[in-house]
Amino acid sequence: MKKYFLILFLFCFVDALDITQAIHIALQHSSDIKEQEMLKKQGEYLNKANYANLMPSIDAGYTLSYNIPSNSNHYMLNSLNIKFNYNLFNGLKDYYAILQSKQNIKTLQYNLEKTQVDIALKTKSAYISILQSQALLKILEERKKNIELQKNKAQQFVRQGIRAKNESLSMEILLANTILSIKNTELNLKYQKEILKQLLKVEIDFENLEDIQVDIQEDFNTQEIFQNILNQNPQYLALISSLDSAKLQNKSDFGSFLPSLDLSGTKFWYIDGNNVISTSYGLQSQIRLNATWNLFNGLRDSNKYQASKIYTFSLQNKIETFKRNLLLSLEDLIKNLAFAKEQYMININTLEQAEENYKIVNNRYAQGIATYTELIDAELLLNNARTNIAQAKYDFALLVAQIHSLENRIF
Repeated sequence: MKKYFLILFLFCFVDALDITQAIHIALQHSSDIKEQEMLKKQGEYLNKANYANLMPSIDAGYTLSYNIPSNSNHYMLNSLNIKFNYNLFNGLKDYYAILQSKQNIKTLQYNLEKTQVDIALKTKSAYISILQSQALLKILEERKKNIELQKNKAQQFVRQGIRAKNESLSMEILLANTILSIKNTELNLKYQKEILKQLLKVEIDFENLEDIQVDIQEDFNTQEIFQNILNQNPQYLALISSLDSAKLQNKSDFGSFLPSLDLSGTKFWYIDGNNVISTSYGLQSQIRLNATWNLFNGLRDSNKYQASKIYTFSLQNKIETFKRNLLLSLEDLIKNLAFAKEQYMININTLEQAEENYKIVNNRYAQGIATYTELIDAELLLNNARTNIAQAKYDFALLVAQIHSLENRIF
C-alpha cells in the first residue's frame, strides 16, 4: 500500500517539481543506494556468522562397514557417533573478529551515507544548473530581441544614408554571436536535463521547475564548518572506521603467538550384523582437552603482525592527508562563495544604472545622436549585469550545495 501511495505522490508532483522533491525521488530510485543497502545487509549477516565461533559445534556421523570375505553377519559392523568441539581459547581471535565485523558494518553505513549525499549533490547540481541555464537563456533571448531592433535601426539609417554600412554589419555580427551563445546555452540546458532525468527516472515538466531561494547574505565560518565536516562527513568517518578495524586486526594477529585450547568429545554406538547395538567394539567414547602452541612457523605470524601494524600507520597518514585536503577544499569553496557574493552585490547595485543608461543611449541612437559603439557598449553593460547576477546567484547555490555535501547534509 505504501508503494502505491509513493507512486501516486510522484505522479502528482512531477509536473510542479521543487529541489527537495527532486532529491527525494532521486534517492528513492537510485540503484547505487540500493547496492550499498544490500552490502550493508550482507555485512550484518557476516557479523552474525562470526558469533558462531563462540559456540560449540556438534556433528553426527554414521559409518557402514562390510568386511570381505564374509560368510556371517558378524563381518558387518556399523557405527553411529556424535562429536562436539568447543574452543576455549584461541588468542581472542574470535572476539576480535566479531569486533571487526561490527566495525565493518559501521564502514558500510558510512559508505551508504556517502552514496546518498553524492546522489543528493548530483541532483542539486543538475537542478540548479538547469535553473541557471534557463535564466541565462532568457537573458540571451532578450538580448537577441534588443540587437534585432538595433540592427533594424542601423539598416534603416544606412538606407537613409545617415550612417555607414559598417554599423549594420557590426550589429549583424553581434546578433550572430548572440544566436551562437543561445545555441550553446540550449545544448548545456539539454545536457543538464538529461542528467536530472537519469537521476529521477521519471518524466519531468522542466518549464515548471520551482526556483530556489538563495540567501546571498549567509555567512560561513570556516572552522565551525570544518569541525562539522570532521564530525559528519561519511568518507572521513569511513576512514576512521577502517583505522579502528585495522587496529583490531593487529590485535587479532598478535593472538597467533598465544596457545589454543579446545574441548572435544565423541560418543560411539556400534551395530553388528544382528542389529545389536553395543559400545564395546573398537573406538571408545571419549572426551579430550587439547592444548596447542605453535613454537615456529617460518616467522609467518610475526610478519603478518608487523604487516598489519604498518598498515595502521599508513591509514593514520592517509587520514591526516585527507583532513588537510578537506580543509583546503573548504577554504577554496569559501573563497569562491565570497567572490560570487561580491559579484552578485556589485551587479545588483549597477543593474538599475545599466538599464537606465541603455534606455538613454538607445533613445539617443534612435534620434541619430549617439554612435553605434555607444549603443553596443550600453547594451553590453546591461547584458553583463544581468548575466553576472544570474551566474553569481546560482554559482552561490552550487557552492553551498557542495559545502552541505561535505557536512553530510542531504537537504
